[in-house]
Amino acid sequence: MTVFYRLMWLVFQALLLVLFRWRVEGSERVPATGGVILASNHVSWWDPPVVGCSVSRPVRFMAKAELFRIPVLGPAITKLGAFPIRRGKPDRQALKKAIKCIEAGEVLGMFPEGTRIRGEELGRAQDGLGYIALRTNAPIVPVAIIADYRVGSEVKVIFGESFRAQDVIDPDLDRKDAIRMVGERVMDCIKDLMARAEGK
Repeated sequence: MTVFYRLMWLVFQALLLVLFRWRVEGSERVPATGGVILASNHVSWWDPPVVGCSVSRPVRFMAKAELFRIPVLGPAITKLGAFPIRRGKPDRQALKKAIKCIEAGEVLGMFPEGTRIRGEELGRAQDGLGYIALRTNAPIVPVAIIADYRVGSEVKVIFGESFRAQDVIDPDLDRKDAIRMVGERVMDCIKDLMARAEGK
């Protein structure tokens, strides 16, 4: 963890404690070492710092390329370890970068839906998650964020049980279907975490 990352980690933790009723459950399920994928639903721009502050290991996020062109913000998130991904079409460079991060033993943060989606309904996982998971076979930890981020409201972050892509796919599936199956499994896990948290 770099000095800058640690400083921002502390700053955002303080903000979360002051502005919200921040709750974290299951963070011990994130492996202490080795490459891992944190796959979360996405409701707000707050989500990356919320997930990052909820674990003790540095998290590297894939972020939309447009953010890196914003003065101050772009250099800051780059220094925090984020890297760009172009949306709307496969970004091979970003996928290679993600795989290298995991192979180097780092934590990769992903929002499989690819965009912010509010409300109880979850979107479909984009193919990037399944592709990276199958290429690396790294543990995937599903993460549910339950929040509307109104000042004073509860912000709950729940980490589920980890699993590996190879353990949940049918070995007879072709690559495209296997990628889709991994994404569906992750979104189902996130949906279950949200439902349990809300007593459904």
